Amino acid sequence: MQEETPKLVTFYNASHTKFDFEVYAVSADTSMQKMKSFIKEMKTPWITVNGPGPYLPQHYSQLYHSDTTPSIYILDNKRKIIAKKLPVSQLDDFFTKHENSLTAKKTSSGKGTSP
Repeated sequence: MQEETPKLVTFYNASHTKFDFEVYAVSADTSMQKMKSFIKEMKTPWITVNGPGPYLPQHYSQLYHSDTTPSIYILDNKRKIIAKKLPVSQLDDFFTKHENSLTAKKTSSGKGTSP
């Protein structure tokens, strides 16, 4: 978490407008103060909410298949998961390929139609 979060902050600041994405973070900390300190220290510009508390019957990592933090899930505009557990180092490549794929679909769906 201490290694990946600064990389994610850098990627977000450089690319969130280019790729039109947002980050929504769920904190693994059980302490609100620890969560706030982490946000301040890491300068995370996105929304972070406090994760599920001890009232759950099992640990959040089992509920959400989140073995590491951060666990990155990418959802499309219909809220469908299109990628999960990508390291930050692969995000630029993923978003570039995804946008190219969407552009190709738009181009191919427009062929053969009259104006």
